Amino acid sequence: MDHEKTLFFFRDELKDEAPETVPGDELMHVASVIARYSQISTQAGFSISAPTDIRDIFERFVLDNTTWDDAEMLEEAAKELLLFTGLFGNQIVARRRGATLSYFEGLGKGFYYRASEHEKYKHSLDKRRMLGKMSCSFPEWTTILRRLGRTFHDRRYMLSSFEKLEP
Repeated sequence: MDHEKTLFFFRDELKDEAPETVPGDELMHVASVIARYSQISTQAGFSISAPTDIRDIFERFVLDNTTWDDAEMLEEAAKELLLFTGLFGNQIVARRRGATLSYFEGLGKGFYYRASEHEKYKHSLDKRRMLGKMSCSFPEWTTILRRLGRTFHDRRYMLSSFEKLEP
């Protein structure tokens, strides 16, 4: 499965779950986040591997504040939190005691916001705008992704759908 087919698979699935009013650029951003992480192993062996669980994200991006001045790492943290609080949010609620799902959503929203305000992106209005929009719509996207995750679980859809995409 190549990246482009994976991206379009998730874009189409998100379209089915998201309201029609969701901006297309946000939809593509979220689809690209899911597509990317669906193709990266938790044991990738290079700088950014897929997180194994929410605790991994917390330790890498919240407890380790050395990443807080790095725009790309702030964005990476936001994307990982979007993925986990969205697609795996129901599992987080079931397994976590103490920190709530809304706490992790707030972290993700804050990471997108801080990345959008970072000096590195000051000359890239499109990038700043997208990161800012994702900060504002983070809770909506996590809700959409939780719905999508339930749909995948209920339909056991992932593997059979990829086979249908082949020509």
